[in-house]
Amino acid sequence: MVIVKSVPPSNTASEDVVTARTFTGKMRNNPNFANPIPSLQDVDSDADTLELAAENARLGGLERTQAVKDAQKVLRNHLRQLGLYVSVVANGDVQKILSAGMEPVRPHTHGKRDYKALPGDRPGTAKLVSPYLPGSSKVWEVCKDEVPTATSVWSIVAETTLGSISVNSFRSGEIVWFRMHTISNKGASVYSDPIRVVIP
Repeated sequence: MVIVKSVPPSNTASEDVVTARTFTGKMRNNPNFANPIPSLQDVDSDADTLELAAENARLGGLERTQAVKDAQKVLRNHLRQLGLYVSVVANGDVQKILSAGMEPVRPHTHGKRDYKALPGDRPGTAKLVSPYLPGSSKVWEVCKDEVPTATSVWSIVAETTLGSISVNSFRSGEIVWFRMHTISNKGASVYSDPIRVVIP
């Protein structure tokens, strides 16, 4: 199996903008990728928003700095989705992956005990635990379907380098599913198996 390396975890905001424009430039009018998800226009718009936020942040202030972080998170999420789209369409064809401006990599896998999702210590929270991996970030996603399927929608709930975090955007008694994958300069791992959690 071959996947794509679309978002290095240590990129600066300006590097993410360049990465996004490289991908959209190579994919636009590329017959291998007729209907990209997300649209290339959305990715370009995200890159423009991040570039403007970074320019404004030079004036200083917490709100402007937060605006950069928020815009970078949106762009990175879309770049990951674009990388997944390229992986699926290319179906292991390295030349197709390269034609999108992306780098083919072999995914690494998680051991069964590498990660945990647990009920949190306070009402409405969950605790997400995974080993600390230098140079890697972990992306946790949540699904609120009764049982996740291939067509279920997963939303990013946290991106972190920490080994343990608490997330608190849930209702007491809610049943949710968590999964995670890591991103390093070797590329992205495959997703972990989903874990069911009953929110306290």
